[in-house]
Amino acid sequence: MVGPCRGSTKWVKSDGLLMEKLEKVAGKNKWIRIRDQLPLLMSHFRMHEHLYCDMRRPRPGEIFQPPRTYTQEERDVVWRLAKIRFPDVDHQEVWYTFKMIFQTYMDDLEMGIENPWPRLWWLALEKLRFLVNVRYHPLEPYYYIVHTKIREEVQRCSIFVTMMTRHTADKTQKSNAWGNQVRIDSEPLPWDTEEAKRLLTGN
Repeated sequence: MVGPCRGSTKWVKSDGLLMEKLEKVAGKNKWIRIRDQLPLLMSHFRMHEHLYCDMRRPRPGEIFQPPRTYTQEERDVVWRLAKIRFPDVDHQEVWYTFKMIFQTYMDDLEMGIENPWPRLWWLALEKLRFLVNVRYHPLEPYYYIVHTKIREEVQRCSIFVTMMTRHTADKTQKSNAWGNQVRIDSEPLPWDTEEAKRLLTGN
């Protein structure tokens, strides 16, 4: 399934406006000061489904069901915990900015448009790859196309970071860069998950 899908897509580079928007918002809010916290913050958001349940599309043969209703207490707990764990951060602006950027990134990929990730923010974007599983079903071609493009971006950015750290004497930075690359490269491909195998084989 992966080969034909990728081969039939003629990719074009974007005008760069999408990621420029991220850079502008990040610059205005001085997110560079909290850049190291952003991947952990994205993992925190992942635990609260109401933040992204609107992105889920009906699965093949599934009757559309509107997202369940969440109480105000359920909606508020994510921000309350974020304030404790990540003080001095505008959590809502961070989440809705990155969510919008990632959703538009997937929209563009469906139209054959590539948006290279900014090197300052790629680790935060990588933490949002779970949204691909929310949006697409393993029987959909875009499930594989988008996951593959994300993996290419992660590898490109990871290699760049590794090359840059080779020119510094900071061994700690170098160790962290290699650690990130190893962690990413060792992650199983989404179509190797038990859910995907069960759906594809019927077992």
